[in-house]
Amino acid sequence: SAAPVRPVEPRVQLIAPDGGPDTGGGFVTVTGEHFEAGGTYLCSVKNVGTFQAQYVDATTVRCVQEVPAHPVGGAQTELFELLHNFVPIVFDYGVPVYYTYHGACPASLCNGHGACVQGGCVCTDGYYGDDCELLAEAPAFAATALADARVYTDAPARGALVHARDAPAVTSGTAPFVWQFANADGSAASAPPV
Repeated sequence: SAAPVRPVEPRVQLIAPDGGPDTGGGFVTVTGEHFEAGGTYLCSVKNVGTFQAQYVDATTVRCVQEVPAHPVGGAQTELFELLHNFVPIVFDYGVPVYYTYHGACPASLCNGHGACVQGGCVCTDGYYGDDCELLAEAPAFAATALADARVYTDAPARGALVHARDAPAVTSGTAPFVWQFANADGSAASAPPV
C-alpha cells in the first residue's frame, strides 16, 4: 500500500517592502510558497495590529489595508506574521520576517538641500546637519610663523618639507579638511619624522 500523501505546509519567505514610516501607510506583499486559495488571510505586525489581506496565487498574498501607524513612533522593528483562517503561517526555514518602522521625515523636508531616506536626511554636497540646514564653508587658516617650523632636506628624493609643530588654527569655515604634507613642487609627500 502507498504511504499517505501529506499536504505541503504553506510558508512565508519575505515581505516587500519590509519597512515604512512610523506614521503607517503603504501596502505589503507577502511572498512564500503553497498558499491556499479561499479562507481568510490577515497580515499582522506584532504590538501594532492586524489588517486585511488577499490571496493572489500560491506564492503571493497582498495586504489590502495600509500598514497601521506604530503606537510608540520612531524606529521600531516588529515581528510580521501572515495568518490564514486566524492561524499563523510558518516562516520558511524557521527564519522570522520583520517589519521595521522608521521615524517620519522632518517637517522641513531637508530644507530643499537633501532627500529624506527612512526618516533621516541625506544631504546634497555642501550641506550637513539633521535637516541639511547648515552650509559647509571652506576653511580659512591663521598664518603660521615659519620660526615654528622645521625644514627637512636630508633626503634628496623627498625634497624640502616644512613641518610645523602645530597645525595652523582654523579661523572660519565648517567644511572638513585633511592636512597633507607636500614637496616643494606641490606633490604629495609622507609626513616627516617628528
